[in-house]
Amino acid sequence: MGTIDENGYIRLLGRSKDLYKVSGETVAPKEVEDVISMHPAVNQVYIVGVPDKLTTETGAAFIELKEGESCSKQEIRNLCRERVARFKIPRHIWFVEASEWPLTGTGKIQKFKLQAIAEERLKKVKQTGTK
Repeated sequence: MGTIDENGYIRLLGRSKDLYKVSGETVAPKEVEDVISMHPAVNQVYIVGVPDKLTTETGAAFIELKEGESCSKQEIRNLCRERVARFKIPRHIWFVEASEWPLTGTGKIQKFKLQAIAEERLKKVKQTGTK
């Protein structure tokens, strides 16, 4: 997936299979990941779509902070509010350590495994009633 600007340059937004829909609106995770990456404490971020009763799907962000840095979920939400439409703001945000990323043999993030991890975390929240 991508766009072409007035000068003919192509901007890649991600793969079509990575897209998810929030209340019928399509979200390209790469767009929101780029915004969250602007935060000085963020080392890397990946967003996946997860099922949601209210909006069909919603975003779940996994964020690794730079060593020694701190950041709150609210700071991430505020950053997103300034730069993306409200429906694109991830409803679920988890901070993870570098060792927690599900990687391929060549060191790439496996988004389908992140999605499974997110769904499992949400299932536990639903069962226990805690975030």
